[in-house]
Amino acid sequence: MSITLIIIIATSIISFIAFSNHKLMDQFIFYPPAVRRGQIYRFFS
Repeated sequence: MSITLIIIIATSIISFIAFSNHKLMDQFIFYPPAVRRGQIYRFFS
């Protein structure tokens, strides 16, 4: 299985879960001020 397919599957699963869990979605939405405060995971999610 290619790395591209793994990334697509992981993104799809996380997106599906986040659409039904608003708190999780808020945590992973890209928000530049939060990245500046050290929440680097937002940059990659």
